[in-house]
Amino acid sequence: MDRTGSSSVLSQYCMTVGFFCVIFYMYGFFPIKASTNVFSSRTDLPTNLHDLKFHTEKLYNSSVSKTVLMVIDGIRVDFVTKDYMPYTTGKLKGEDGCHLTARVSAPTVTLPRIKAIVTGTVSSYIDVMLNFGTKELTGDNIIRQAVQTKRVVFYGDDTWIKLLPHHFIRSEGTTSFFVNDYTEVDSNVTRHLDTELHTTDWDVMVLHYLGLDHIGHIEGPNSPLIRPKLQEMDDIIARLHKYLQEQGGGVLVVCGDHGMKDQGSHGGVSTPEVLVPLLVLGLGCPTHNKEEVLQVDLAPTLSVLWGVAIPADNIGVAVTSLLAHLSAAQRLYALLHNGQQLAANFLRNKGSTVHENYRKFEEARQKHYEWLINSSSVSHLQVEALYQSSLLGMSRFLSDVLANYDTWALFTAKAILSQVVCMLGLKLAGVSSPYPSTSLVLSVSAVVGVAMVTLCPLPTWPLPILLCCILLFSVNSVLLYHQFRSLPSFFKVEVRAREWWRLLLPVGTAVHCLAQMSSSLLEEEHQLWYWLWVTVGLLRLHQNSARWLCVLVVHRVLRALNQTGDRWAHLPDLSDWLTLTSHAPALSAFCAASLLWLCCYCTQVLSRRWAPTILCAITAFCIFQHKAAIHQAIPFISPSSNGVSEARMCWLLLGLLLLLDRSLNTLLVCWMLSSSLLLRSHNTVLIPALYFFSQSVALPPSPAHTVLHHWLGAVFFFYQGNLNTSLASVDLAAGYIGLEQYNMVIVGALLLAHTYAMPVLAYILCAHSIVSNRRSWREEVLKSEQLVVFLQLLHMLVCLSAISLHRYHLFVWSVFSPRLLYLAAHSLVYLLLVSITN
Repeated sequence: MDRTGSSSVLSQYCMTVGFFCVIFYMYGFFPIKASTNVFSSRTDLPTNLHDLKFHTEKLYNSSVSKTVLMVIDGIRVDFVTKDYMPYTTGKLKGEDGCHLTARVSAPTVTLPRIKAIVTGTVSSYIDVMLNFGTKELTGDNIIRQAVQTKRVVFYGDDTWIKLLPHHFIRSEGTTSFFVNDYTEVDSNVTRHLDTELHTTDWDVMVLHYLGLDHIGHIEGPNSPLIRPKLQEMDDIIARLHKYLQEQGGGVLVVCGDHGMKDQGSHGGVSTPEVLVPLLVLGLGCPTHNKEEVLQVDLAPTLSVLWGVAIPADNIGVAVTSLLAHLSAAQRLYALLHNGQQLAANFLRNKGSTVHENYRKFEEARQKHYEWLINSSSVSHLQVEALYQSSLLGMSRFLSDVLANYDTWALFTAKAILSQVVCMLGLKLAGVSSPYPSTSLVLSVSAVVGVAMVTLCPLPTWPLPILLCCILLFSVNSVLLYHQFRSLPSFFKVEVRAREWWRLLLPVGTAVHCLAQMSSSLLEEEHQLWYWLWVTVGLLRLHQNSARWLCVLVVHRVLRALNQTGDRWAHLPDLSDWLTLTSHAPALSAFCAASLLWLCCYCTQVLSRRWAPTILCAITAFCIFQHKAAIHQAIPFISPSSNGVSEARMCWLLLGLLLLLDRSLNTLLVCWMLSSSLLLRSHNTVLIPALYFFSQSVALPPSPAHTVLHHWLGAVFFFYQGNLNTSLASVDLAAGYIGLEQYNMVIVGALLLAHTYAMPVLAYILCAHSIVSNRRSWREEVLKSEQLVVFLQLLHMLVCLSAISLHRYHLFVWSVFSPRLLYLAAHSLVYLLLVSITN
């Protein structure tokens, strides 16, 4: 195999192994929570307290005739106002309503939140990925308990039906992933009320409305569509509440599964995402309004209201303010049952009988016993307070129980990744290695396998994974052995006097790696990239003052386009101003000017050939019309669709463009135009701006040229408003451009393309620059590819080491866990880029 072929194989191998290591690390870091196979029943209800026996049927039974649980996806606490929901707020002020605030755990996405509501447990973070492929819930839950004595109906998000099949006497689901629909998705739920409110064969009705969440994804919480949608929800609440009153009593529970970020998405841990309203009509608690509870507290509370056993794995505490209608004896019995269930769960999960909170629970039981003997000896309020204190303590303990990480998997993934980083680093330094013989690899694999069996217990991994890890470790060991044998005696580093600014590149890379070790710096990672790019610009001002001064000015504008990070994300930015309804003409002009600027560059790349240029112009026009159809611009021609036909026309034109000429130039133009289609109107300017920045680099093919383009990809990733530590920065609306129905593969591909549009474009621009300036460009492109792969693998290794170091950190689920998911997605993008390049 020739030299370029050997280099391409090594890059492909290293990136593939690197991606495997990240996935394998996730396998050890995000163990899927197995069901305990422990289920509660009425036989678990307390029958006695010391020598006193309880009359269970009188103390613990259903206290409500009918219950409607209405989940409004994406509703925020500040949405419940007199202007938006007049009927609801009016009733909450009376004696018939209760207005609480529920705190949601991370991750704030639908599947884990539904699990929290029905099981009373904190879901595994891996549920973010499983959110797109929901499987049946096998653990104990309130719906499973309820169907033993009650008839349950459901309408809304089909995630419930996938989680709980065969539990509802009637049901119909609507897909939660087609975010462009915010009308029919709710109408398909409401239309069933006409039938259900005229039948009496159900005891519990569950409704899950998605429209509000979809509006948030498309236009954000300040959209003019929010008010009419909330008023629609208010009308439905009024209708349900009046029906329950006519039936002689019942309870209506309205809550959100998660909130909504100020930018409209969700998945992170900002206050608007984790605080949701919990509104109850039919059970008054006027003195407890705005009290904060946990979302998991809803499961034991509903269990008590329905008179069913609390789910075995529950970690929530029954909300006593919603049990005010019960007698003191019934409330204390409910807390005793909740306490016994929590104590059993507590002892199954590293708790002990000498723990402070368990001893408090025993003290509460003793006070309860004394109250039963003589109610004047101790106040029932004192007993309730003691129960509450002990239960809350055990609940906090259970929610903070350390994850059972697979330490072997974490260590093995980092060890194999370290090998490929060293291997590729030595290759870049000029140290090559011959291909290892099969017999040598098998011999080393046998030695490694025997050593694992004799020296330590084998990990409990599936056999194919175990064999794959042994094989990869052996191959890498052999390759590294040959490389170390051929190491030169020294490496010569030369930096020309007028190019000392190049020293910033390795220093900047090292500083960025060190920054991964800090959660605070991770949340503000964009600040470091902005600082590095400004430093590059200042150091190169002497070479082309006018152009680099222009670059720095444009940088200042672009960094103000989208606020990102954690500390200052709430501050207003240019996108907030541009997306105001009153500024629609300014946004339209900004978008049109950006597309015109892009067309100029496309014409330049295509060497001014008339046919491809005309196709580019038509595509740009269709992109603008699509943005107008989805209310992100003022149209030149009034659109007659919701943007689907315009988007499909763009895809068709881009396909024709590729058919005309399948060169790197055409690929670059198609990627720039398709990225413009996926981006929001105010972000369209990023595409031509990145091309302009790339031209400003103006270096011959070299490591500095490659590193600067790699940095550009990172800088523009944050210009776009992305954030590596929050899933809320993912713009779900981009996944449905041109679609009328949900398709998991297409949606996933579009989301990946949208999120990493800038790093991919920077990679293509780097290759395009090399090809344009060199006749013999293949070797230079592969050298550049190897350096990019090395930088990515080094970044992955540092990130995995940081996550391992901080796996018991306070912010492990809010910062480092989403960082790991982003790292996996980023690695997949680079794996695809390397595969296409080769």
